[in-house]
Amino acid sequence: METAAGGWGVWDGVVAVVACLC
Repeated sequence: METAAGGWGVWDGVVAVVACLC
């Protein structure tokens, strides 16, 4: 997923949570 490149505010939060869980 390209959150930083894409610019999706929602994905940014989701990725942050997923990264924390992983």
